[in-house]
Amino acid sequence: MAEKLTDKQVREFFDRHFPFVEQDEEPPGRRQEDGRSGRSWSGKLGWRTRHGTSIVRWDLGRPTFVSGAIVADGSVADVQYVGSWRYQISENPRRWVHGTVDIRRDGVTFTPGEQPKYVAPAVTSSPDLAFDLAGHSELRERLLDADFADALYAHLKDGVFRKGDSDRIWSVSMRRAAAIVADLRGQGDVYLDYYPHGGRFPLTEPRYTPEEVSYEAALTARFAEIKAILAGLGWLLATAEE
Repeated sequence: MAEKLTDKQVREFFDRHFPFVEQDEEPPGRRQEDGRSGRSWSGKLGWRTRHGTSIVRWDLGRPTFVSGAIVADGSVADVQYVGSWRYQISENPRRWVHGTVDIRRDGVTFTPGEQPKYVAPAVTSSPDLAFDLAGHSELRERLLDADFADALYAHLKDGVFRKGDSDRIWSVSMRRAAAIVADLRGQGDVYLDYYPHGGRFPLTEPRYTPEEVSYEAALTARFAEIKAILAGLGWLLATAEE
């Protein structure tokens, strides 16, 4: 299990890879014309700028993270860009609010907007594991546990499944598995919270302390629960021959 970085190590990492620059300074990195490929990147990949009490982190010239953004209700939050801007409002269950940011010289504000909505898969003529999972209310409830959601992703990714006696095979890529789990949770997750390596390992719930049960045993128990749910829906992992 990887050791947690100290605050000093975190600061050193960001100072090295995301140095501070003044807002009026020439960015330390930029896209430039390249006769071979059209456009390429030159210089630093990332940097940070100060905006009042907020700090904006830039990657390849685009803002991707804001530390200390002011939320509409007056609170302060760290917000990240994952296709849309969001910030985490609770840890248990892990829940996100999506919205927009306004980056100004004197500060950054976050305004909540339309939240991601889960759209159940359409009924198909052939077996569809995603459709069956969407209709399992107990599974949806269990997915509020972010560690369980991570275990479901680990079980589904790159998996090949079949339903009952059907000769149709249902396969799921890592990206597809991540999107399925994020959508089923319905808490503002996006597929990048799981793809490619998962979002929450090692397990962090208090009842899974090292003194009580090992990480491997906790994960095995979750896999057993997931397999039982899938079996109850008629789904099994396909064999190599199948």
